[in-house]
Amino acid sequence: MMHEGHHHHDHDCCHEHTHGGHTHTHEHSHEASVGASEPVKRAVTMLNYMYSHNSDHTEELADMGKKLRELGENAAADEIDAAVAAMREGNAKLHDALHKISAE
Repeated sequence: MMHEGHHHHDHDCCHEHTHGGHTHTHEHSHEASVGASEPVKRAVTMLNYMYSHNSDHTEELADMGKKLRELGENAAADEIDAAVAAMREGNAKLHDALHKISAE
């Protein structure tokens, strides 16, 4: 899957992407059970990717909020902080979904 500003990702076991002048590499820690069907394995792979990818961007936005607050842009920083909180909640739900699939 390609996103604007991102490079194509290989989803077999880990992935790497570059943006903002730096590269991220992620190892996947959740796997579908041995007897899982191919669609379930693909879902686990994609959820792993989305969880890791979203977590990185969440932390980047948190850093941006801190920098904006240091620049006196408090209203914008407040909005980013609220978005970061919502993203962290969503990421926790993705993580929970991975555990539920992996446990089956």
